[in-house]
Amino acid sequence: GDIPSELPRDIPRESAGGALVMPGLVECHTHLIWGGDREQDFEDRCSGIGYEEILARGGGIYSSVAGTRAATEEDLYGVAMDRMDALVRQGITTVEIKSGYGLDLENELKILQIAERIDRTHPLTVVPTFLGAHVVGPEHRGDPDRYVDLVIHEMLPEVAALELARFCDVFVEDGAFDVPRARRILRQA
Repeated sequence: GDIPSELPRDIPRESAGGALVMPGLVECHTHLIWGGDREQDFEDRCSGIGYEEILARGGGIYSSVAGTRAATEEDLYGVAMDRMDALVRQGITTVEIKSGYGLDLENELKILQIAERIDRTHPLTVVPTFLGAHVVGPEHRGDPDRYVDLVIHEMLPEVAALELARFCDVFVEDGAFDVPRARRILRQA
């Protein structure tokens, strides 16, 4: 429709005191809960090593999996809350938090339970997403179909029973999951 050139006189008006008023922003893709760092990955990328090679060496996502598994729930919660506060300063009001740095039942649940705790204790709205299929878990790198079975038959049912995620995601990429495996997981989800 047409936008009026003048606002009707009966619409209430408030001064913003020189500030900008705008809708809150939605951060629709984060991996907010993780431990460790990827300094070595950064150095490798700067020296021309590709991400697939870094992943094959155990870096990239696998590096974050190791750091996340080693971290306590309290440590992960603390750094995640700091990251949430940084999002507030950027105007974010809603944040999706993906799991995906546990890659086994215990640690995927740990990440999603931290996301649930954050949702209860932080003013931002949290939308949790199960990403147990980020890459094949390190214990199953040689048998991706066994890992898909683990996601379908062990992880997904537990995540659903505990109502820890609203969505399920799969990382489809060379070095991660192909389309047929992703379809299997997403059909079950």
